[in-house]
Amino acid sequence: MSSTKLGLGDALSESITSKRGIKQGDPMSMHLFTAVIDLYVQKLNNNIGYKIGDERVTYMAFPDDIVLFAKSKEGLGLNTELSVNELGRAGWAPRLV
Repeated sequence: MSSTKLGLGDALSESITSKRGIKQGDPMSMHLFTAVIDLYVQKLNNNIGYKIGDERVTYMAFPDDIVLFAKSKEGLGLNTELSVNELGRAGWAPRLV
C-alpha cells in the first residue's frame, strides 16, 4: 500500500491510501500492461477479422489504444463483449469509442 496527498494552491488534502494498482511511471507498469494485453489478445476470436494475404487481422494494439476489426457487426460485438469482460477481470474499464 502507498499513500499520497493532493494539493491545490496552498491547500493539501488528507492522506489518501492506495490499496491496489501501481504508480504511474513505476518500471513494472510497462511489463504488467504488456502481460495483460498479451493474455487478452490471445482470447480474441481471430476468425472474424479481415484476411490480408495469409494473415487475418483482428486488432491493432498501441500503448494507449486497441482497435478491433471485424467483417460483421455481430463479430465486432462478440470481440467487444470479450474485451470488456477480459479487461474487466484485470480491473480495467475499457472506454469504447
